[in-house]
Amino acid sequence: MKPLVSIIIPCFNQGTFLVYALQSLLAQTINEWECIIIDDGSMDNSAEVAASYCRNDKRFHLIQQPNSGSAVARNKGLSVAEGEYIQFLDADDLLNSDKLRLQSEYMTANKIDVSYTLNAYFHSMKELGEYYLQPKNQFRYYTNIRNALLSRWGISFSIPMHCFMFRRQFLEEHTIRFDERIRQREDWKLHLDVSRFCPKPALMDFIGSYYRINPTSKTSSYTKMANGNMLLLHHIRPIISITEYPLLAYRLSSEISQIAIHAIRYRTCEELRFITMFFNSAGDLSLLLMAIILSPVTFIMNLIRRIA
Repeated sequence: MKPLVSIIIPCFNQGTFLVYALQSLLAQTINEWECIIIDDGSMDNSAEVAASYCRNDKRFHLIQQPNSGSAVARNKGLSVAEGEYIQFLDADDLLNSDKLRLQSEYMTANKIDVSYTLNAYFHSMKELGEYYLQPKNQFRYYTNIRNALLSRWGISFSIPMHCFMFRRQFLEEHTIRFDERIRQREDWKLHLDVSRFCPKPALMDFIGSYYRINPTSKTSSYTKMANGNMLLLHHIRPIISITEYPLLAYRLSSEISQIAIHAIRYRTCEELRFITMFFNSAGDLSLLLMAIILSPVTFIMNLIRRIA
C-alpha cells in the first residue's frame, strides 16, 4: 500500500538533531507515511542515525549523495516519493504529532493542493523545550500572494517550509521543483513558482511545526542570509514580468536598507559587496537604480521596524 504522506528530510551534518526530528514522526497520530532521508554528504554521524531508524522501521528510507545542497536533496526525495501528499522537514526541526493527520484530512476533504499551518520556534539544543509562537499576522498572506512574495518575503513575513503540505500530483502536473542553481533561499523560489498556480494556499489555524533556532544551521549567519537574499533577487530578475519590476525593486531596496543599517550598527562593509552583482547587465542596473530611488523610504521604514 502506498503511503498517504511522504516526508522528505535533507540532512547535512545534523546527526545531533536528526534523532529528534525522526522521533517527531514516530509520534504522529497516523501511520500511513514514509520518510525519505537524503544524507547530503554529511561528515558526522547523520547517515548512521538515519540507518538505525531504517533498520527498525521500514517506513524510513535513506539515500546518500555527495554534498550538493538542499535543493538537489529535496528534489531527489521528490523523485522517489510515493505519497499522495508531500511534507518537507529539515533535520533539526520538529512536527506537531497531529500535523500529518489534520492537514492531510483537511486537504482531502476540501480538495486542496497546498495548505500551511502556524509555526513556533524554540532554542532548545535537544528536544522541544519552551517554544514561542510566531505572530499570526506573518502567516496571513496579503491579497495577492505573489506580490507579497516578491516584495515582502523575509521583511514582514517568512513561513518555514515545514509548515506546508503539497499534493504531489499538483507539483508534478506543474513541474514544480526546487531550483538547483541556487544554494540558499531555494524555498522562497519554490513559493514563487507555486504562486503562479496556487494564488491562495489554505491556512490551518494550529501550530503544525517547530523551528529550531540552531546556531550551526545555514541560516544562522546574517552574511549568509543577506547573500542568499541578494542572489535570489538577482536570479529571478530576468524571469519576472515588467509589471512586477516595482515590487522586486522595493524588495531589493529593503534588502539594501537592511544591509546599510547592519553596516552602520556593526561598523562593517562586508555585506555591501553583494550589491555589485547587479552591475552585470542593463536589466540589473535598471532594477538597482529603481531600488536606490526607493531606498530613503525603505531605509526609514526598516529603521523604525528595528527600533520598534
